[in-house]
Amino acid sequence: MCLTSLYFTRFSCDQGASSLQSFPSVGMDHLMCSLSEKGLSVDVISSVLRDVEDSSVKKYQSYWARFASWCHDGEIGSGNLSVNSLCKFYIFLFETGLSASTLKFARCSISFFLRESHGDIVDHSHVSRLMKSFEKIRPTVPRYVVTWDVKKV
Repeated sequence: MCLTSLYFTRFSCDQGASSLQSFPSVGMDHLMCSLSEKGLSVDVISSVLRDVEDSSVKKYQSYWARFASWCHDGEIGSGNLSVNSLCKFYIFLFETGLSASTLKFARCSISFFLRESHGDIVDHSHVSRLMKSFEKIRPTVPRYVVTWDVKKV
């Protein structure tokens, strides 16, 4: 049984929750509640998410947990998340020494869970510009230092 199928056996969403409630520690909880609030049934949600690999969800969850914890500490909830606060989170990660490519993965991870509820924020041009600035400040180092002329091979 895949992780996603197992997950649906414990899914519940409080439809009457406050818009300022904090983000859940499990990203799939937030994603599924977002889809449910758009009127999708558990069966439809299950079908929509069937193509997502369990290993991907596990990797994404590590950055979601950091994001949810950071939001909790800063008293940021689903109702008051802004472009500014999301950018501050990415700056927080950047200041811990993460590379630009790792930050891009962190962005993809957070976006996976937030896209349904906060698509306008995760896709905002300021977030994209911030990621580009990280690449300029701390460029990705080539994996191989030595190269060779492929025409000679």
